[in-house]
Amino acid sequence: MRNALRENGPDVQDGGQLHDLARLVFQSFQRLLEHRTMVHDVSASQWSFLRQLWRTDGICQRELANRLGISEATATIALRRLEEKGFVSRRRNAGNRREMLVFPTRRTQALEAVLIPLARDVHVLATQDFTAAEVATLERLLRSVIANLAAA
Repeated sequence: MRNALRENGPDVQDGGQLHDLARLVFQSFQRLLEHRTMVHDVSASQWSFLRQLWRTDGICQRELANRLGISEATATIALRRLEEKGFVSRRRNAGNRREMLVFPTRRTQALEAVLIPLARDVHVLATQDFTAAEVATLERLLRSVIANLAAA
C-alpha cells in the first residue's frame, strides 16, 4: 500500500500543500480503519457516530451532529441507517419533545471492546516510526492548525 500511495497519491515531495497532506492522511486512516471495521458491519463514517456514543450515552441528535461537524439532516440519515442495522435507538427527550436522544444498543456496547483496539492498531501503524515526543508534537501542531482555521 505504501508504494501505491507514493506512486498514485498527490505529489507531496514537490509542492504538496498542507491541505493535500491532511486529505491524504484522512483518506488513508479512513481506508485502513474501514477495512478493519467492515468485518463487523461498521463503515468508517458509522465508526465516528459509534465512537461519540461510547463517550456520551443518550446524546441529543443535534449535539451529535455538531460534534461530528455535519448537518442535522446528514446525521438524521446516518442515524436512520444505524438504527436499521441495530446499532442505535432513538427516543424523544422527555424534557424537550422536539429533541431526539440517541443511545447505543447492547450490540454497539459489545462492539466497543472490539473496535477500539482496531482503531488503536491503525494509530500505531500510522506512527510506527515516530517517538512518543514526535507523536505529541504532531498532535499539538494539528490541533493548532485546527484552531487557526476555526478562528479565521
